[in-house]
Amino acid sequence: MAGFVLANGSMGSNQSGEGEIRKTLVEADLVDCMIALPGQLFYSTQIPACLWFLRRDK
Repeated sequence: MAGFVLANGSMGSNQSGEGEIRKTLVEADLVDCMIALPGQLFYSTQIPACLWFLRRDK
């Protein structure tokens, strides 16, 4: 299992091939779950974030 903290834009942006990366992760059945977090949750940034959890052995 792997987890990543990313900006909320990572769930819908198509810049720099991000859409193709998401599509590949979903089609490979690697995405275990995604959790949207509110803005102002982290001390160093005001933007909303999301957690991505990937797993190979579901």
